[in-house]
Amino acid sequence: AVQASSALYFRFDLRFAGWDFQLLRIADHKFDEAAREELAAKFFAVDECCLPAAFSRKVRCMLQEEFGLAACEAGPLACLSAPKWVSIFTSIACDLDMSTAGVECAHARHKAMTRGKRTIGIESLAAQSVLRDSKQLFEDWQRRQRQSRQSRQDSAGHVPA
Repeated sequence: AVQASSALYFRFDLRFAGWDFQLLRIADHKFDEAAREELAAKFFAVDECCLPAAFSRKVRCMLQEEFGLAACEAGPLACLSAPKWVSIFTSIACDLDMSTAGVECAHARHKAMTRGKRTIGIESLAAQSVLRDSKQLFEDWQRRQRQSRQSRQDSAGHVPA
């Protein structure tokens, strides 16, 4: 029973408690305003490294570019519930696949990595995850640096190479 409960927790509860799925609640007006406001405030308060790189981190960066950091922190729900973003979140929620295929694929990759070897421990899996997210953060930082350098060159009247 404990093993079955653990499997369900890791395959469903933990997955849907992540920021990618929590953001979709902003577009759901069944939740009261106070709960949505609290969720939006938490989203902008959490460290960037704690957000999944594939969606939530990119959403926050795009919101901060669109509205500005101060506006996002002062009125987080207003930024997240702008019609454009509600439309995006609603579209994603409508197309959302509630299967565990992603988790199953990750398990299959892990099993393939360990084929013929002793099993990789949870520490190694955690290290791989941290490494992947760190690499994504670094690549995002490099991209922002290039864009910043490009805009400085453009404003100074230099023609970039």
